[in-house]
Amino acid sequence: KISFAVNIHVPDEICLSKMLGRRTCTKCNTTFNVSNIDTPDGFIMPPQLPSPFPCPNCDMEDGSDWTKRLDDTEEIMARRIEEFHEKSAPVGRYFEERGRLVDFVPFQGVQDVPVLEELVRWKASEYHGGF
Repeated sequence: KISFAVNIHVPDEICLSKMLGRRTCTKCNTTFNVSNIDTPDGFIMPPQLPSPFPCPNCDMEDGSDWTKRLDDTEEIMARRIEEFHEKSAPVGRYFEERGRLVDFVPFQGVQDVPVLEELVRWKASEYHGGF
């Protein structure tokens, strides 16, 4: 039985920017993200670039060997975001109506994963004594 759900809220325009920033090294298949998010309302998500730079997995020197997926276009990504909202809204409503929806805003993107993990642990213990 599912005790609760987590609604990870990121504005659509930020999701779109991060999706359009995806890159893959054609030499070693390592993935990166070149999108830099820094908004007035507190979202700070720097690019996820190879460290150390250049890529530690191949001899790439400047990012010129990075490529985008063919389906990473603004039109396709906007359609995917719309579809996500259509399909996830009923699930969110179901848990919200039962007081079992937890909202989380990852203002610092992947840097906030430990905060999310702690929130989930806390909620799990609240609902059924932990995992």
